[in-house]
Amino acid sequence: MEKLLEDIRAKLEIIDKRNAIIEGKIHGMQKEMGNLKKENEERKLKNLECKIKIQEQESRIIMLEKEIRKKNIIIQGLDEEIGEDEEQPKTKIQKVMNDMEVKIYVVAEILNFTDWENLIKVGVR
Repeated sequence: MEKLLEDIRAKLEIIDKRNAIIEGKIHGMQKEMGNLKKENEERKLKNLECKIKIQEQESRIIMLEKEIRKKNIIIQGLDEEIGEDEEQPKTKIQKVMNDMEVKIYVVAEILNFTDWENLIKVGVR
């Protein structure tokens, strides 16, 4: 019977040692998992900050594009006369803008398209 008790005690010691090793490994894994969770949360925060910055920059780009376009007027449908030189459409535009009391500082470009008869971009103040 004593031999049986010694065998049981020996096996219990082995089990206790294995349990201690397993508990140590579990503790190490829990610590590592905690570090990974913390790192993951930090990355999520940085990612969110980046997304917010991107949205702010996209909004700013849209606002700046609107500001740029705000000072452009596009005039369509001016009748083109046969033999008309390049200055005559500018003169027509100048007259229309003067009638509307809009100050023109530059007639940027006059473009002819197949879709639209005339497309004229005018910069205004």
